[in-house]
Amino acid sequence: MVRSIEQLVEEQARRWRLEQREYKERKREKKPIAKIITLSNAYGSHGIPIAHKIGELTGFTVYDREIVEHIATNARVRVDLVDTLDERAQGAIDDYITGLFRERSFYQDDYARELSKTIVSLWHHGPCVILGHGCCHVVPRSHSLAVRLTGPQAARALRVQSLESLATIEQAKRRVERVDAEREAFIRKFFGVHIDDPLAYDLIINTARYDTQTCAETVVEAYKQRFREA
Repeated sequence: MVRSIEQLVEEQARRWRLEQREYKERKREKKPIAKIITLSNAYGSHGIPIAHKIGELTGFTVYDREIVEHIATNARVRVDLVDTLDERAQGAIDDYITGLFRERSFYQDDYARELSKTIVSLWHHGPCVILGHGCCHVVPRSHSLAVRLTGPQAARALRVQSLESLATIEQAKRRVERVDAEREAFIRKFFGVHIDDPLAYDLIINTARYDTQTCAETVVEAYKQRFREA
């Protein structure tokens, strides 16, 4: 039997109403906040390749320190990042940042606030890997696996000498010492903690002992153990 135009339109109208109700219902649902991986790496500890290998193994988006820095210091990109979240998430982020600065000894300036808001916004976008810039101290441990990548200075200097084509190992050692000191000062100033405090992390890996694949797999397995439901 051929349906009439009226029947077809009514059927479509029912679908529209159903879709509208489902849409409104979805809007009322509370989106679960992602469980992510945050990485802190001593200079020369292979942080970037390990982060990207973790991304390959998990399918998570990877935000390395350059990406985080660019977003935090570029007003247009930062606004775009926040605007792509719904209003409820935006309000939750503002409340969280306000509480973070009030309750902890975070450095009170515009850069610290924008950096923290960038990290928290990336977290609210979904499962990801964030590297550097104190992310381990910004995202709560209830929603992140905080990992410190480190190693003996001599081993890290060898990597730096190779990666940066430095003439001597002494140059590489001086560079490692300088960057280590800069990162330690940054974390101490902005977040009021020591960068090598073992209690600030869930997992610490000596990357001189293991290759990139093994380090990444170790992090992923720790994440699975920590957040089985994720």
